[in-house]
Amino acid sequence: MSEIGPDFIFIRIPKTGTSTITESLRLNFATVTRPPHHGVPEVIDKPLVFTFVRHPALWLRSFWNNRRRIGWEIGGSGSPLWREMTQELCPLREDECDDFLARVSTEKPGIVGDIFKRFMIPNIKVGRTEHLNRDLKRILPQVARIVPPSNVGVDKPKIQIGTFMYVSSQEQEIVDKYYHCLLYTSDAA
Repeated sequence: MSEIGPDFIFIRIPKTGTSTITESLRLNFATVTRPPHHGVPEVIDKPLVFTFVRHPALWLRSFWNNRRRIGWEIGGSGSPLWREMTQELCPLREDECDDFLARVSTEKPGIVGDIFKRFMIPNIKVGRTEHLNRDLKRILPQVARIVPPSNVGVDKPKIQIGTFMYVSSQEQEIVDKYYHCLLYTSDAA
């Protein structure tokens, strides 16, 4: 999905703070709309296109939390890309978050990076969910107010450092590209 503003397109990668970003955009720009298409728009007619990514271990934790809450339903509402993601990841279901992260990273190394690539286009600006406020203001300086996320710290299982590092090693390409200066994030602990 995407959100279209007066001079930007925000491409929404699920589980990267998109609800908070969308609410903030609508608060700051009265003309933000969601077109009927899903995924990356076929026509890019705005000067700025941006998205957000999340560290692969934290993205997988968010996915695990989401699916666990709704009974590991495959598909559901949302874009065709979301259905593809759930079809790829839900069969790897585990009762414990660390076990899920390790299994996904073992059986499908690099899958989070591959998922992110589905949303990328040339010249896209990329922010990191871990620095959502700072990066959103860097990308769109005219954003005056950012809606605080409603689910921060809610029901987040701890990720063991060994699991975090294992996921990072299996997602090396995306970690090197967006998290080259990040060895470990306190959000994972």
